[in-house]
Amino acid sequence: MSLEPEEEVKSGSGPTTGIHVFDVEGGGKVLDKKHDKALELLADEPSDYILTDEDSTRIRKKIDRHILPLLVITVLLQNLDKATLAYGALMGLKKDTHLTPGQYTWLGSLVYWGFLAWELPTHYLLQRLPVARYAAVTVLIWGTILCCHAAATNFAGLAACRFLLGVAECTVTPAFVIITGAWYTPAEQIQRVAFWFGTAALSQVIGGLLAYGMYHAPSFRWEGLFLLFGGITLVHGVCLVLFLAASPSQAKFLTKEEKIIALERVRIGKAGSEQWGFNKDQLKEALLDIRLYLFFLIMICTGLPNGGVGAFGPTIISNFGFSAENTTLLGMAPGVSEFIGIVLITRMAKYTGSRAWSGFTAICVAIIGIIMMLAIPSHKYIARFAGYCLLFWWPIIVIFIISFLTSSISGTTKKLCFNAAYNLGYCIGNLVGPFTYQSYDAPNYYIAKFTMLAFVALSGVITLTILFIHKRENAKRDRRDALNEQNGVVVEHVNNSEFLDLTDKQQAAFRYPY
Repeated sequence: MSLEPEEEVKSGSGPTTGIHVFDVEGGGKVLDKKHDKALELLADEPSDYILTDEDSTRIRKKIDRHILPLLVITVLLQNLDKATLAYGALMGLKKDTHLTPGQYTWLGSLVYWGFLAWELPTHYLLQRLPVARYAAVTVLIWGTILCCHAAATNFAGLAACRFLLGVAECTVTPAFVIITGAWYTPAEQIQRVAFWFGTAALSQVIGGLLAYGMYHAPSFRWEGLFLLFGGITLVHGVCLVLFLAASPSQAKFLTKEEKIIALERVRIGKAGSEQWGFNKDQLKEALLDIRLYLFFLIMICTGLPNGGVGAFGPTIISNFGFSAENTTLLGMAPGVSEFIGIVLITRMAKYTGSRAWSGFTAICVAIIGIIMMLAIPSHKYIARFAGYCLLFWWPIIVIFIISFLTSSISGTTKKLCFNAAYNLGYCIGNLVGPFTYQSYDAPNYYIAKFTMLAFVALSGVITLTILFIHKRENAKRDRRDALNEQNGVVVEHVNNSEFLDLTDKQQAAFRYPY
C-alpha cells in the first residue's frame, strides 16, 4: 500500500491501528543500487551511521573550496563575455564593421535568440550526458566563439558569433542549478546561489571600470578585447574539465568516507544527487504543476527589465544629465547597489527563514527606485539616478527563484522541465525588453519605465503566490501526518528513498521551502 501525498486529508476516520504504509509512492519497489552511484556508496554505509555537525561543517568547507569558486568564476565570465559587445562599441567596433543602429540592436538580442534555440536541446543533453563535463565543454566552445568575434568584419560575421555565443552559454544556469542542488542542503543553497549569481553585480563594477579605462585609451583595439576575454574563458574551461564534479559520488577530491558524508548532508533535501533517465510520468507531473507556469511567468517579468536596461542603461544614465565620461564611470554604481542588496536580502532570508518575503522585499525596493525615476523632476538628476540604482535590487529575486528550483522540485525529468521554463521565460523577457524603448519616447522613455514597473510588481505578486502554494501544501501534509499518528498508522521509510528518482509529490516527507 502506498501513501498518496497529493490526496486531500479527511478527518473523522476511525482508528486503523496496525496498518503500515510507505512514505513514497511505489512502496518497497526500489531500483537496483547500481543504477545510481550515490545508492551504491550508501549501500556500504553502516546502518547505525550518524552524521555529526563537525563532519558536516568540515566537508561543507571542503566543497566550498573546490566547487564554489568554479561556479562563481564561470558566471562572472558569462556576464562579462555577454557585455563585450557594448565594450567593443566604445572602442570603434560599430565603425569598423559598418554597423547601422538597427544592426547593432539586433546583435544585442541575437544572444538570447541563441539561448532560445538551444534551450530544449540542452536540457535533453543534460539528462543524457555527464552534467559537469557537458557544462565544461560548452564553456570551452563559448570561449572559442568569443575569440572568433575578433575576425568578424561585418554584421553577418558578428551576428553568427552572437547567436552561437547564446547557444553555448545557455547551458550554464540549468547545469549549475543541478550541481548546486547536488552539493548543498536547502538552507545552504540561498547563499551559494547568491555567490555565483551575484557576480552579475560584480561584472557591472568591472565593466564600468573597463569602460572608463577604454574611454581614456582610444588606441586599444576592440579585437584585442574579444581575444583577451575569450582566452581567459578558454583557460577557465580547461579548469572546469579537470576539476568540476556534478555530485559528491563523482568528486575526485573526496575520499569514499567523505563522499558518504557529503551525500548524508544533502539527504535532508530529498532531491537526490544524480541524473537519471527520462521519465514521462515526471514530465506529465511537471506540466500539471501550476508552479511551472509561475516560474515561467516570473522569469519573463524579471527578464524584461534586464533586456531593456542591458541595452539602454548607459542611455538612461546619460539622459539624466551626466557627461559621456561620467556615464561610463557611473555604470559601476548600479552594480554596487545590487551587491549591497544581495548581502542585505540574503541575510534577511537567513535570519527570517523566509525566501519569498525576502525576495518580495527586494522587489519593493526596486519598485521605489522606478517610481523615483518617474516622479522626481528632471532637474534633480542625482536623485533620479539614485532611483535607477535602487532599480537594480530587482534581479535579487532570481536568487530565490533559483533556490526554489534547487530545493522545491525533485525528480530529474521534472526538475529539468522547471529549468527549461525558467530559461525560456528569461529569454523571452530579454528579447521583448529592448522593444519597450522607442525613439519617439526618448529621452525619458516613460512607456518603458511604466512597463518595467508593471512587470517588476507582477514578479512580486507571483513570489507571494508561490509562498501561498508551498505553505498550503506543507500544511496539508502536516495534517496527514497528524491524522496517521492519531489513527495508529505506521509510516515505513523506504531506505535511501531520498536518492531515488522520486518527485516532490511522490515523497510524503517532502516539505516545500518558502
